[in-house]
Amino acid sequence: MAHLKSHYGATLIWNTAVKLAGFVGRLLTLDGKEDGVLVRIVEVVLPKGRVAYDISQFGEPLKGPAFVLRRLERRHERLSGHGNG
Repeated sequence: MAHLKSHYGATLIWNTAVKLAGFVGRLLTLDGKEDGVLVRIVEVVLPKGRVAYDISQFGEPLKGPAFVLRRLERRHERLSGHGNG
């Protein structure tokens, strides 16, 4: 998260627990600027032992974390063969 704060001037606006594909982690939402344009940064951090999985998505400020989490869940379902998507 320090990288996002330093490179994009991002500020944390939401931090909550999340469970994705059996992993428990954090869902972070930050607002920042990329090339002078306001962006919403949603980052999922899933620690697993000595390793951490980090998924970041940059988008329009109006797209909140729930939207991105649903999108990530659908992608996981398609890749794993679970679900309808």
